[in-house]
Amino acid sequence: MKRFDFPVEWRSKTVLLDFEGVYRSATIFLNGARIAEHANGYTSFIVNLDTHLRYGAENTLTVEARAHLDSRWYTGGGIYRPVHLIVADPVHITLDGVTVRSPGFCADRLCAFRLRQSLPVTVPDVADP
Repeated sequence: MKRFDFPVEWRSKTVLLDFEGVYRSATIFLNGARIAEHANGYTSFIVNLDTHLRYGAENTLTVEARAHLDSRWYTGGGIYRPVHLIVADPVHITLDGVTVRSPGFCADRLCAFRLRQSLPVTVPDVADP
């Protein structure tokens, strides 16, 4: 369990946690609400905190992990890789969102590439006037 404050200035931002590795069957809670689950213990995952953050107040983050008896490599349990806090504008290039591919071979030191990027689209709730 981790307790922390978030500045009010971040209210217009997107706040994410990038978990590089939690073994296994991770369940993420923010301020008592279950906000994410990730079954695989060997892959990273990203959790969006926006909907349950209390800006300018104390927040409580809890990560639960359950070890099973079916692993060949890692027999422990818990957070075993870094966790990164990411604060970004609502429209931003997603993590691992840029892909560069070369459709063929390069000739005479000139190469052709195809670039693709992913942008999240968030539509804020708007109250009726």
